[in-house]
Amino acid sequence: FYGWAVLKVRDAEKDGRKVVATPKPQNPCHADIFLNVAATGEERRHQQEGHALKLAEHSWWRKAPEDSGPG
Repeated sequence: FYGWAVLKVRDAEKDGRKVVATPKPQNPCHADIFLNVAATGEERRHQQEGHALKLAEHSWWRKAPEDSGPG
């Protein structure tokens, strides 16, 4: 476990994505991001990759504390 990709909820919620808080013992700010993908097959994969790129553009890396375990 090396750290977290961090982004603002308002950025995660763009393009029809849904954010749900799912706190973890080592990360009380953890959330799951559900993608707005309705396609199947190759088009589904293409849409998932598009969401991943947009999320990555708005995120930054936060290194895990030395004493943290799996997050």
